[in-house]
Amino acid sequence: MEDPRPQVTMRGIEHLGWATKKKIVDEELSVVTRIGFEAEATGEQMKILHNLLNGGGPLTVTFTSPQLMMDMELKETQEKSEKPESS
Repeated sequence: MEDPRPQVTMRGIEHLGWATKKKIVDEELSVVTRIGFEAEATGEQMKILHNLLNGGGPLTVTFTSPQLMMDMELKETQEKSEKPESS
């Protein structure tokens, strides 16, 4: 079943960067990180993102790398095949 919540998926992210600073949030000292990147987004993706930002409240961001995930799975498989089986 597909998730009915609005989501935006952007591919080909480049120039991922971040900056961290200290900031007072709710009268508490917090560390806040600003994340930036470049991506080619479609008009529909930007519309959804704009509506989410205008709606207020916290947003959740997930970064994944299909290539890195495949590399990690391959490495795990190779390590398992190199271990001698215990009897």
